Amino acid sequence: MNPVHHSSESEDRGRVLVLDGIRGLAILLVLMTHGFGQFSAVTRTENLFKLLFVRYGWVGVDLFFVLSGFLITGILLKTKHSPDYFKSFYMRRVLRIFPLYYVTLAICFFILPLVSEWGAATFGQGQAQLPWFLTYLMNYNGHITVPLGHFWSLCVEEQFYMIWPLVVWLLARRALLGICAVVIIGTPLLRLAMSHYGADPQSLYMFSITRVDALLWGALLALLAQTDRGLQPYRKTALVTLAISGAGVLAVYVISRGFTDSVLSYTWGLFVLDLFFAALLAVTVTGASHAPLTQFFSSGLLRWLGKYSYAIYVFNWPVVAFLKHIFADRHEQLPTLGGSQLPAALVFGIGSIALSCGLGLLSYHCLEKHFLKMKRLFPARGSTAKAAVVVERAVS
Repeated sequence: MNPVHHSSESEDRGRVLVLDGIRGLAILLVLMTHGFGQFSAVTRTENLFKLLFVRYGWVGVDLFFVLSGFLITGILLKTKHSPDYFKSFYMRRVLRIFPLYYVTLAICFFILPLVSEWGAATFGQGQAQLPWFLTYLMNYNGHITVPLGHFWSLCVEEQFYMIWPLVVWLLARRALLGICAVVIIGTPLLRLAMSHYGADPQSLYMFSITRVDALLWGALLALLAQTDRGLQPYRKTALVTLAISGAGVLAVYVISRGFTDSVLSYTWGLFVLDLFFAALLAVTVTGASHAPLTQFFSSGLLRWLGKYSYAIYVFNWPVVAFLKHIFADRHEQLPTLGGSQLPAALVFGIGSIALSCGLGLLSYHCLEKHFLKMKRLFPARGSTAKAAVVVERAVS
């Protein structure tokens, strides 16, 4: 299957299904980390559960970044010569992102403090932090106390959107490939230098200038795909890269004793992790329809999660915070059963995931899709507009 150019409508649909599935896996990893991580592991079974389902779900955000860089760059390349290039791109992004984002901020900072004591204590006391969210700069504020800290990744992407379209518009493909290579290699070096001069791990993890390499791994794939055969000629290279980078991730895990807040983890650990996800994406989109990875990412559950992933992600952490408040009213910690908190943690996690998904579904049908319909007012124009719209459907 050609990952960028399409020969039939059925291939278009298959492309979107796989990308939705990849996004679905990313949000599932995040949901499990947030939902199942709210207990103290004591027994061997509890520690094993946290190892498998909690401790490393944060990598889902990196998978989001790589996929986003791939999709957004694909759209920009396809519409680069359109007279409405900037207007179309930014208005379509505004319609996709802003309504839910700013409605959520309004609910959290202005409505919840009026209707509940929890809302007043949680968001009412943190209204001084609102300007950081309104301007998509909260990832540069290391003192966020409201349960919207996960918005840092939305800020990184929005800051990327502000710069990358201009870069793509100004430069030819070869120069863009060079930019991607320089930034991908230079960003880990920047993280290393900042760490040497005392930057804390949270800054290295959340600043857009130190995380842009993840997005540009995806952008690099989109640039390589600008041929008649797309990424297909690179499939064998991607398979080898997937194996090597997987070994690199494992090596960092062993040396750093579990991807801890070490210099190695936040510098080259993130580098090999994002390389792994880029290779995974390339292998998946170039695979045959019956290939195991294609089948996996085409599963109904992952595609469903991928479709509603934006709203699910936005609501998930406030949902977890609210449920923790409810539990705290009744217990100092999650209740035990048979000497273990794991059964209660499972109930808490499943409940938080279900509620987040329910709110995501409600948000999409009551709010988001009505703004998405307005995208027709800002069509992706150009000789390859159809391909751009196909990729845009995957972004939406």
